[in-house]
Amino acid sequence: MNHNEVMALLRMILLLSRYLLRRLVDFLAVPLLITITILKKSHNPQRHKETNMSDECIAVFTVESPHRILHQGGSRAWALAPNRARKCNYLVCVQNLYHPDRDFSDASEPHGAVFLVGKISDVIPDSSRSDRWQICISEYTLHTVMNAWKGWRNPVRYTTLKEMGIDLEALTFRSVSDGQRDLSITTGQQVPTAALRKQDDGPIAPLSIAQAKAGLAVYYDVSQEAIEIVIRG
Repeated sequence: MNHNEVMALLRMILLLSRYLLRRLVDFLAVPLLITITILKKSHNPQRHKETNMSDECIAVFTVESPHRILHQGGSRAWALAPNRARKCNYLVCVQNLYHPDRDFSDASEPHGAVFLVGKISDVIPDSSRSDRWQICISEYTLHTVMNAWKGWRNPVRYTTLKEMGIDLEALTFRSVSDGQRDLSITTGQQVPTAALRKQDDGPIAPLSIAQAKAGLAVYYDVSQEAIEIVIRG
């Protein structure tokens, strides 16, 4: 073979090699593309985010009663990081029954117990102090978890419902506006519990435990079996 024939043969071998290489790449790429497609369909970042973040909450160790929180549309006067708080979906209120300032406190639930869970709608500057914030809620449920506060020193805790012993699927929420309307019907006007307690214009009619349970069951829209009354001497 002369030089020209050898060069022509080499060019033919090179072209054939390129063709076979392209076919091989195409062949290998098909299962690779299928694998990538399957992984993309099965991996939904948004769903993953909801699963892991949907129960993020801010728990507060509060002296406010459920009555007062509903009247206010949330829990007030907290020193917190508003941007961090807005990332939480739920407000968990835990009762601080032993606050020394009884004029400020109208706590009515068992000490250290979760008594209310709300859906956070906003975090806004508090009207009473420029350095404090109000956690606003749009929906709420009265839910009890005893001994939920584990002695944490900061009264504001960023956590999850699960850590606070709350099962999200077991909660049934109602709108705060409905709660405020019920409050208005019950009291005749929308006023905080603390204010009601200070009205000493007349004697308070005595109630039996059965009567108190019946009234509380109607007010909180729960069964009487869900109410426990403890009298401390």
